[in-house]
Amino acid sequence: MSDIIVGTVRGKNKDGSYVVVQRDGRRADVHFRSGAPMIGSDVIGNLSAGEDGRVQMSLYPSVLDAMLDGTARFIPLSKRPDLTARILAKMLERSKSAVFKPGGGMSIERTPHSDDPDIRWAMDNFKPEAERLGLALNVIDVKSVTRSPWDMKSLQNFSLPADIEGSRRSKDELTKILRSGFHPACSRIVEKFTGTNEISVNFVIPYSPFSGSVGFARDIARMHIGVFPLVSMNISETRRLSSAKQMALAIAHNRLSVGKGFQADLDTHPRVRHLSNCFADAAASLVFLARGGRPEVIEEYALLKEASVFFGYDEGLGGLKAGVLEQATHRSVRAAIDWYSEQGDASMSVKDLVTRAVRIAKATAYEGLRFADASAVTEQELLGAVNSANMIAADLPSATREYIEQLGEKYRDDLDALVQEHVCHPVAAQRLMTFGAVHVPDRLERVFSEMTEPLADLVRQSATETVEADRSSMLNAVAGRLASSRHAPMEFGYEERPLAVRTP
Repeated sequence: MSDIIVGTVRGKNKDGSYVVVQRDGRRADVHFRSGAPMIGSDVIGNLSAGEDGRVQMSLYPSVLDAMLDGTARFIPLSKRPDLTARILAKMLERSKSAVFKPGGGMSIERTPHSDDPDIRWAMDNFKPEAERLGLALNVIDVKSVTRSPWDMKSLQNFSLPADIEGSRRSKDELTKILRSGFHPACSRIVEKFTGTNEISVNFVIPYSPFSGSVGFARDIARMHIGVFPLVSMNISETRRLSSAKQMALAIAHNRLSVGKGFQADLDTHPRVRHLSNCFADAAASLVFLARGGRPEVIEEYALLKEASVFFGYDEGLGGLKAGVLEQATHRSVRAAIDWYSEQGDASMSVKDLVTRAVRIAKATAYEGLRFADASAVTEQELLGAVNSANMIAADLPSATREYIEQLGEKYRDDLDALVQEHVCHPVAAQRLMTFGAVHVPDRLERVFSEMTEPLADLVRQSATETVEADRSSMLNAVAGRLASSRHAPMEFGYEERPLAVRTP
């Protein structure tokens, strides 16, 4: 008799078997009877011993299909029924990439496509290449997460996509991202099997739903609140570019490897992380250009990346702050622009564009010795960063009132789009006000206050309704207890009698 197991594929052994890690952490080396799952994907199926003694697994599209097989014995993975129900609710079929968002209760809803046009655009481009490499893209629908009333206690029991075994590291990583304002991220988990590193992608957070185009540009260039980015890119363009980069990071360890069948651990050294970022930015830029994106957006992106060297320079340290050089990918972005303008074609496949991005990254990335010393930035490089900063940024404290009004219009348009997106959801509205208030540019506080007033009204109304509902529920409970006590039978031998009225 076979057993139903639910687990995550973490790697592939030299004998052709796959490493499946179950929720309780147990490892099973299995051979799949049909089909080949992707590294990082969740699988569900029947585990049994074959005639040759090898452990084999049959995949099913859902728990129900596996149970209806008739030869399986269902074993709950936990004594907690909510965890078992959550797994049943997932209805797993993890042979391809997917978008994940919170479902009913604590379940996760999985869909092959996203309702978000920007995420869908990026997945349509990078999904075929990821699946060709045998890798599952597990993209989190950030808009749905922003509207979900999660808290720290519930997050501890939150089942991550492609992380059924409940990795503590990935949970801590997701917690940090959510608490810091939903910044873009690609979570790669590295585990050692068969003496080599097996790398899979836990989840991809494609973009921040609260930053807008102004916030995106400031984050890229490491600008402080006294600087305003002079960019023409809109929110949709920044989200597509950000999503494309994070999905490119998800396949970087396969494409930057030394050969077919190998994987590169991209988290071991700053220079390797820098190479990964160069590849991701070059790939995102090429795909953006080849799929009809405005060239001005990528040119502004290159300026922002180079300006980050200036804004990330610490005079007291006499060099760059930690992590600045790792993200300084302007040479790769400019090389991608030049190559596409000369040899690029809109009909090129993503595979060809990604292959070109690998070559660009290896040719333009800084050498390893530059990362050994924080002061390893030349005067010429710093001068170029200053020139880029002057072209792409405005100094707010020294700006005239008229210029501030002009910049405020761009900021107002940005906020208007964000407010319209979150105004119907009290939880998302509260988070936009919380995270957005931290990054308001100097001398534009009044604009933020005016534009987010509808959100404040929504939050106040929601809070009032919640208080009234709680008060009504409490009063009904008290009334119920009083009513039940009046009609309750007497105890301890006492009997209720009417008072005797004496007449004179």
